[in-house]
Amino acid sequence: MCRINEEMCNEARMEGKKESSIEIAQQLLSMGMGTVEDIAKATKLSIKEVQELAKKIKSE
Repeated sequence: MCRINEEMCNEARMEGKKESSIEIAQQLLSMGMGTVEDIAKATKLSIKEVQELAKKIKSE
């Protein structure tokens, strides 16, 4: 039972980090700071994820 709880906590922590990285990438893209590649590297998101965020921001 403890192992299941530990795994759930780890998954939640990783999801929180991903959401934070997405928010940071969105802010950087909105501010026009850095290339898609630079933002991907800084946030540890994939280039494809950052490109999708960039498209979303441009369409808003």
